[in-house]
Amino acid sequence: MFSEEWNLEQLNTKADQILQACVRKGLAKYISIPGLNIQLPASIHVENAAYIMLVCSGYPEHAGVWSYTLLEASMADTESLQKTSMECYFQKIPKQIGLIVLNPHAEKLETPPEASISVYVSQLKAIYQHFSQKKDVKFLLTGYSLGGEGIIQFLQHNLDCLDRTHTLIFIDPTPPSLGRRKLEPRVLELVDQSLFYGLCDEEGKPGEFAEFTTMRLKIKPHLITCQVHGAMPNLTWPRIQQDLKTIVE
Repeated sequence: MFSEEWNLEQLNTKADQILQACVRKGLAKYISIPGLNIQLPASIHVENAAYIMLVCSGYPEHAGVWSYTLLEASMADTESLQKTSMECYFQKIPKQIGLIVLNPHAEKLETPPEASISVYVSQLKAIYQHFSQKKDVKFLLTGYSLGGEGIIQFLQHNLDCLDRTHTLIFIDPTPPSLGRRKLEPRVLELVDQSLFYGLCDEEGKPGEFAEFTTMRLKIKPHLITCQVHGAMPNLTWPRIQQDLKTIVE
């Protein structure tokens, strides 16, 4: 959730420092994609991977962390940093899978959510085009929060990319603007087979995002008990890893 009290420039800088630390540890590198005027963070083996996991994060976070709420809290609580850092995704992703993290908010510090969707779409399209000569490479699209909506909008307007899209992974996504009736049939087929992890409270009641996404898309999430939306990606990562093993075997 966006807070007007955030110092976005400071938080962006700290998020970038986390990525640079991953680079120094040999977990990640920055890659250039034709048509984009920014470099995107990727796992070091991305060019030789059979599958590529494309991560679309939330708003207005910079690649490197999932949640600015947790990142801001980490100034006084190091545990919050562990809950929001993307490092574990770079560190523990299976070798058959490359990882690229979109960075839709890198160019403008205060891009509105509506504009962010178009940047998700353009970055996804550029990445698909970049790997177009490697026709055997399949993409796993991972959308957290607003990133889930970005993925659906991308697929709706780029049906030629569906054949190369293997799996959709939704992590407590923002309720999509489109419901089942308006989704293209082939997009709907992918959505119905997606991995969907939704937040729930300690009593097992689904959070607002999980409940509304279920209503609009009619797919049931694997509910994960969590108190902070921003902690969901790292909390669900062990479950995602298990599902990824099934995908690549």
